[in-house]
Amino acid sequence: MARGRFQPPVRIPPAVDPRSLGRHGLARLRAERALVVRYADEYQRLEPRLGHVGAISTLVRRHTKEYGRMVTASAAGAPEQLGFVRRRLSA
Repeated sequence: MARGRFQPPVRIPPAVDPRSLGRHGLARLRAERALVVRYADEYQRLEPRLGHVGAISTLVRRHTKEYGRMVTASAAGAPEQLGFVRRRLSA
């Protein structure tokens, strides 16, 4: 039996999604908050059944185009953070 480095059969994703770091993660949080404020009645109806995370994901799914525009606008207006490279975000 040959000894060598173990090669997994499939690519294993990184433990931390780089899109959740820095400006992109903050932009997504700001956009989610804007959706909750804009569609407060819909959020209030969904939250008891689905919980906070389920309600947010449902709002994002139902209003995808608007959410994408909010993420892009929020990322463009966010101040530069130390330690993070400014990248173009696709949303």
